[in-house]
Amino acid sequence: MVAPLSFESGLYENSATGVIQALAGSTVSLNNDSRILNGTLTSVGSGVINAVNANQYLTNVTLSAGSNLRVQNDALYANTTLTNNGTITLGGSAGTADLRSESPNLTISGTGTIVLDNSLGAARIFGGNITFGSNQSLRGGVSLASTRRSLPTTAFSRPTAGAACRST
Repeated sequence: MVAPLSFESGLYENSATGVIQALAGSTVSLNNDSRILNGTLTSVGSGVINAVNANQYLTNVTLSAGSNLRVQNDALYANTTLTNNGTITLGGSAGTADLRSESPNLTISGTGTIVLDNSLGAARIFGGNITFGSNQSLRGGVSLASTRRSLPTTAFSRPTAGAACRST
């Protein structure tokens, strides 16, 4: 068994090429106002990265291909750019799970998927001006709220009735 790795409140500065990795069967937890600056988050096999029970912050971070980031009962703030090449799942537990823009403009690029699982609570994406790259896909019960969104028509799939986009 691999011991879990937990980032507790504070700023963790990574180099641009640095990697924070959840090995198969392990967990990396972002807790209690942790702030990750630069680098890559990655998970291998059954490994997972969790953002749970507080506010977490990512600045210039990449989620690598095949990796899983779960946001449950938490607000995950992204600043300026977030490159998602894996799967970010919002929700799936009681409470509210948010992906929020910390900066006035946020670009979510990469080839990944954002899943909004509002089966047990709210799953939301909101903030200032959010631009989704043409290779990002959004799935699930979608609630988007921002002053401006750029959604390429190929990026948004509406698999269930009731999915909606709204402007504020």
